[in-house]
Amino acid sequence: MKRIQFQYFVYFTIVIALGMLSCKEKSKPLTEDDKVFHGATPYDGSIDGLNIELYNDNTYTIMHSGGLGANFHKGSYTLSGDTITLHDFKKLGPLERSRLLVFRYEEQDSTYWIWKYSNSIGAATWDIFKAGDYHMGKEDVYQLNEHNIPLRNSYHFAIALDKLRPTQSKN
Repeated sequence: MKRIQFQYFVYFTIVIALGMLSCKEKSKPLTEDDKVFHGATPYDGSIDGLNIELYNDNTYTIMHSGGLGANFHKGSYTLSGDTITLHDFKKLGPLERSRLLVFRYEEQDSTYWIWKYSNSIGAATWDIFKAGDYHMGKEDVYQLNEHNIPLRNSYHFAIALDKLRPTQSKN
């Protein structure tokens, strides 16, 4: 498990470094304190990656890296419940939809993991997958189609930071 965590650390360090080199903004730079949300596509062994960051001024940045380059996009967003709508959106790598839905693990029951891992149930039980997910983060974000249905087979994000809405622990 520590090897996987180290691989994630190395991968995200490289992705962030490439993004910093390729993303040049002329406006006031946003700081870590301004960030309210950060998500990244889970590491799958490739050098392709996608990061999304939301800031307290209702702006977002998306960085898609692959190979030796990175693409960068910035826009504004709105939040309605657990749905994030990216305005000024343009398709960037595997992110094809402007609407995203947050699934906070603490608010999910077994049906979420059965839905998420329906193609893999049998190899392990849903609670084993749930435990593995908790090692990687506290929530997922999925793209929504035009009928507001989460796209399970699309890229999703594992969330590293979420200050959009405090979560409450279940007892």
